[in-house]
Amino acid sequence: MKKILFAENFLSQEECEFCINFFDSKMSDSFQYGDNNTTPLDLLLYEKDFSIFNERTINLCKSLYPSEYTISNNELVKWYPGISSMKLHLDFSTDIWSAIIYLNDGYYGGKTFFENTMEITPKKGSIVLFSGSKIPHGVTPLINGNRYTLAYWISENV
Repeated sequence: MKKILFAENFLSQEECEFCINFFDSKMSDSFQYGDNNTTPLDLLLYEKDFSIFNERTINLCKSLYPSEYTISNNELVKWYPGISSMKLHLDFSTDIWSAIIYLNDGYYGGKTFFENTMEITPKKGSIVLFSGSKIPHGVTPLINGNRYTLAYWISENV
């Protein structure tokens, strides 16, 4: 299964602001990810705070391919200008779906790209859902402004 879905207005402006404010309030709990120079905040510890977003994301997966799914990991991620990007890669083979929800506008760069297919310009509140273990993908260098995302890695219950 190789699919890419882009949908606007997946989160409201208020929901995006909640996520950014949550990250900023918990930034001391985030960690430095050296491969792409970002600071992710692991959300598995905050499942109840994000249950509405988790359920909405799982339901989107089910609408494309009916099955039972588990979130194997999800993170709020802050990307920094001049240093943050991600080279072309595949996610873990156990993850059926990968999702990126864009939480803000006001930056340049930071586009999600897919090998030989497309490039997505982030738009606040939109989501890209794709087969991350099968479709090579990455993020172009962030030129200016901070970029915030809510990322999911989802496995199928077998």
